[in-house]
Amino acid sequence: MRIFKLLLLSFAIFSPNILSASHPWRRYDPCPSSISAKIPGTCNGHPQFETMSDVHHALLSCPNITALDLRIAVPGCSDWTDRLNLPLSLHGGKCYPPLRSLTLGTYYFSGRPVDETQWERPGLTWYERALEWVLSGPASFKRLSYLHLPQLQREKTNLDLWLDAMDFGKLENLALSAGRSSVDDKFFLNKMATHLTGLKRLLLNHETEWSDETFTFLHNLNSSLTHLTLTNIWDTESNTNILRPIVATHGDSLQYLDIHSFEPNVELSPVFSPQQLIDSLPRLLNLSHLALNIARNGTWPLETFAAIASSTSHLTSLDLWLNIASECRHQKPDLPPWHPKHSPTQGTCTGAEQFLLPYVNETTALKVFEFLRQHKAGSVLQNVTFWVGDWTRPWAGPHVPSWIEGRKALVRCTSEADPDGRGQCHVEVGERYWERGDQDARDWAYIEGQLARLAEPNDNDWEL
Repeated sequence: MRIFKLLLLSFAIFSPNILSASHPWRRYDPCPSSISAKIPGTCNGHPQFETMSDVHHALLSCPNITALDLRIAVPGCSDWTDRLNLPLSLHGGKCYPPLRSLTLGTYYFSGRPVDETQWERPGLTWYERALEWVLSGPASFKRLSYLHLPQLQREKTNLDLWLDAMDFGKLENLALSAGRSSVDDKFFLNKMATHLTGLKRLLLNHETEWSDETFTFLHNLNSSLTHLTLTNIWDTESNTNILRPIVATHGDSLQYLDIHSFEPNVELSPVFSPQQLIDSLPRLLNLSHLALNIARNGTWPLETFAAIASSTSHLTSLDLWLNIASECRHQKPDLPPWHPKHSPTQGTCTGAEQFLLPYVNETTALKVFEFLRQHKAGSVLQNVTFWVGDWTRPWAGPHVPSWIEGRKALVRCTSEADPDGRGQCHVEVGERYWERGDQDARDWAYIEGQLARLAEPNDNDWEL
């Protein structure tokens, strides 16, 4: 028994990484080289980090961390995060390692720590406010400790404090999802362009209208981007504004450009006219990959395809984002199943009528692929991917799904390893999706997954 205990002890000492996987990170655990955290951790089964304070202490303790992926308030979670920002102190003096990669979602950039200690409470008398402030404990002591700080230091925001604690000039990859509000998004964009001097890859997912702040941010970046992704950013007037700063500032360096919106997030996905593409794409001299929304309504937009193919001499890979819902489907009320007028199989716009034409399958995709390759200038177009319908992240909590939720298709076309050179296309998701117009998309997606499992020999098939 004593030998067995010694073996267990030695295993615990010399295998810290294995043990650390069974519980969230603590200050005495080995330092990770990267952090991937969804806060609150109680919503994620086996979280690497449970709170924002845990992430903060890891960044202070581990100089070897190079990547941080931090997402706050996961949709559908019944718990709430301990805070919406890293708890950096107004007193300063703390340092984070110079990250190379940073992914953020729902961060409270514009908040001020000093405001968390204010004793003003609307609707309360002065003595009730004073009593509540005193009883708040730590907040009251923090307020007193801030009094001796210079005014400029006292008024710093959460983003200001992060700038003091970390060298953002070393950051190479930045992915910024929708913030706490559009105010926070704009606050970040207005302040950060001149600090991101080493940035190479940028993803902005704002879920908001194109703004002057985004325009100015892209124009003022003191770096040459090689990869740029803009998702769910649309312009109600002219998408030319989106391409102009990209071409003017990053035309020589960009190799990867992705500008698209997801269909459920935008009623009318933004598209570029053939002339806008002809005017802008030739100035992206090293572009090898392009992703765009493409509009179709009964026929394929061949003029747009020709503009893309003839204006991009180095392009070898193309992603086409396509809506799935027809015009009549958009005009049809999206009623919950218990509504008395809910009848998906009766009335107008039912079945396959709910889907845009042309349908996307191996045959129609191959015709588009061949057309693009025939009109391609310069390098041979090797791969085209068709993303159809709803490719947003599923909502985790209880809700009433809309008709479009989960309805999607994915078709990949390639010319690689094709002996006759014509190319070939394969449907990976949503085979003949238009024949399932009145079914719950989530149900048939599940069935497809189960059928795929059954098709493969597996000792655990009995668990189905």
